[in-house]
Formats: sequence, C-alpha cells, structure tokens
Amino acid sequence: MFNIDKMCGIDVDTLYAFMSKGNILYKSETEGIKSNLRLITYELQRRGIKILSCNDKHFGDEAHKLQESELTVNGGPFELHAAAGTEGCEKIPETLLSQDVIYVPNEPLGCLNLDTFKNMIFRAKQIVIEKQSYDVFYSKENPGGNLNIDTVLNILGSEDFFAYGVYTDYCIKAAVLGLLARKKNVWIIKDAIVPFNVNPEDGEKALIEMVNGPNGGAKFITTDSFVEILKSNFG
Repeated sequence: MFNIDKMCGIDVDTLYAFMSKGNILYKSETEGIKSNLRLITYELQRRGIKILSCNDKHFGDEAHKLQESELTVNGGPFELHAAAGTEGCEKIPETLLSQDVIYVPNEPLGCLNLDTFKNMIFRAKQIVIEKQSYDVFYSKENPGGNLNIDTVLNILGSEDFFAYGVYTDYCIKAAVLGLLARKKNVWIIKDAIVPFNVNPEDGEKALIEMVNGPNGGAKFITTDSFVEILKSNFG
C-alpha cells in the first residue's frame, strides 16, 4: 500500500528543447510518449500528488562555464540547448500545470527565509528544479546540479518516486540513481521515457544500470499500471 502524502512524480526534462521539432536535441521518438505524459500529469494533479520537474536551463556564457561542462563551447558533447529566455527551456503543455507552479533556480536561497521557502514548497503542486547539468543533483564533481534539490527533497519528505521524461541514458538515469542513493523508492514508467542513444545500446544499458542501482534498484511499470496503482490505492 502507498501513502499518497509520500508519493511524488519525477518529470525529467520534458522541454521543447527535446520534444519539439526544429530543436537541436529533438528526437522524433518523443512524440510517441506525449499522450502518456499527459495522462500521468493529469492523474497526479487530480489527486494532489506533487510533481518535481527537473529542467535544463543553459546560458552558454563564461559565467556558467564550470556548471555547463556538457556544452560543446566548454568541451562537452552537446550543443547549446534549452537556452535561457528561449522556448527551448520551457515545458511542453503535456507536463506543465496551469497553476501552483514554482521555479527553484540554481543559486543560493540567499535572503529567502527557510520557513518561507518551506511554505512555498508546501503550497506548490509542481516544483520546477532548474539545472545546468544533465544531473540534477549538485556535488563538487557536478557543479551544474541544483544547489537546493536536497533541501526540497527534505521538505517534501517523499519516499516513493515515479519517473518519466527524457532522456533515459542521461538526465533520467542521473535523477533515478541520485534518488536511489538517497534511499528513495523509484519506479520508472517505461512507456513514458525515451533514450538519446548516442550509441544504439545506450538506453538499454541505462535501464540495466538503474535496475542494479543502490537501495534495491529501480522498478519498471507502464503508464496503465501506474494509473491502476493510483486507482487501487486511492480510488
């Protein structure tokens, strides 16, 4: 049995940069998961289950050089994408709620009082975590991860996470392994993800890595079985 207050959706990089024709990192395969993304978002929203959205936001400038090592301008493999101020860094409509959305930038909270921040998180239905790396979790080795992600997770207190989005072998894998390392339970909605596949086998390798990850590894379900989990547990 699940506790609805301990559940959370993990929506990974469902942005125009990856899911809209004409963008440099677009994959046509993403079109095939949009209906499932819409259904997952609807089912989470109508039950009041929070959605944690991990979203790229890139600048490609000197000030963000350390955080954006994945960009070709900094010697990385990817051209500038999801650029700040462009449609590319915005969420597609299938995964964006119409209200109660807050954005957590990748910068220190500064003068923002922690209690005020907690209240913002509690009131929000969708929490968008901005990042400059494909891995949302900040560390000394990954300075492009969000500085506030662990604070958000601690405030939420969620234990069961349901992951979906793009791309399996990069951002999804990093998010899932990060959650598993933090002793969270993770289910990957397999028909609501797409691999990038620089090499043809990269997506499958990522799935194996997540299944064999820490804390018992991730589990796979489908969109239909996810909806059934919600219905059987909460009506």
